[in-house]
Amino acid sequence: MNSISRFYICVQSNLFYIRGREKVLAKEVEKICNRDDLRLVLLPIGFAANHDDNFALKRLKKYINLDTIYFEELNIYEIMYIIAKSNFFAGTSLHGNITAMSYGVRHIGLNKEITKLDEYLKTWDLELQNHCINFEDLSEEYEKIKSINDEDLISKKNELINLNLSNMKNIFGLLEDVYNE
Repeated sequence: MNSISRFYICVQSNLFYIRGREKVLAKEVEKICNRDDLRLVLLPIGFAANHDDNFALKRLKKYINLDTIYFEELNIYEIMYIIAKSNFFAGTSLHGNITAMSYGVRHIGLNKEITKLDEYLKTWDLELQNHCINFEDLSEEYEKIKSINDEDLISKKNELINLNLSNMKNIFGLLEDVYNE
């Protein structure tokens, strides 16, 4: 059974990857929101040089004909909360996609040119969302991704948490061995 308690999608992009593609992404986001009666949250995550999500999303917002929520300044916990409570996350941010995975939220990496994000998703994610896509494919891919069962998302989340805990135990075990020498 898929979750019906969430009522918005969360979209993020940095300035480098969205420049000149704003209209394309706006059209795709509008299709999703109109088709599924969802709200739109534009969520800046990266504020460092060469990320400039806030500028990118302000530009995107100009082309969107929807009631849109845009947050200017959020701390890391607020960003994580917004992603965790969303119906879907689409973004260029590796950490945004990791956060979505960590909370069992359907998601997709935006822009096939982001090798680090694409490789991460290929290595660790469920088949339907284990890759990056081009902006113009967002609404079509969303239709596939929303068919993922909540149970599969939670199972993947738990698998990754357990792998992380096991890895941390190994690291601390090695440190303990060094300390006890």
